[in-house]
Amino acid sequence: QLRKDYIAYLAKDLKPDHIQKVIDQAHEFHDSIATKFQVMWYTLNGEWQKTYPDDAEYNVMRTDALMGMVCIKALERHNKQWDDRIRKELGREMNSITDPKTKALFESLDAFTPDCNIEWKGNIDMCVRVVYTQINLCDFDVV
Repeated sequence: QLRKDYIAYLAKDLKPDHIQKVIDQAHEFHDSIATKFQVMWYTLNGEWQKTYPDDAEYNVMRTDALMGMVCIKALERHNKQWDDRIRKELGREMNSITDPKTKALFESLDAFTPDCNIEWKGNIDMCVRVVYTQINLCDFDVV
């Protein structure tokens, strides 16, 4: 359902061929980062187990939640980079539009990590940087 909603959201502003290009490029991005995602998952799982050694029953679910949160934080970093670039080029303030569903997704994922005291630095920030870097390596086309 989330995917259908996203496609409907895109359809408000984009033509069908552009939507298909977004889908194709999303698949290319996923293929390019699949192995890194596996390494990141185990890295985040290790960080969770180190911080919460008594949470073995739920650590897989919480690691999955952290993976999603890492991806959203990387997207936010990417958007901020482009906001800064546009501001510099145009000489005026520009802010990316944040899809409310992305914010809601982050909050939902965060709910799976109650009272999380893991800091977004070290290995966890490195995971954000890996996704951010991979996003920046993509050659996204605008049809």
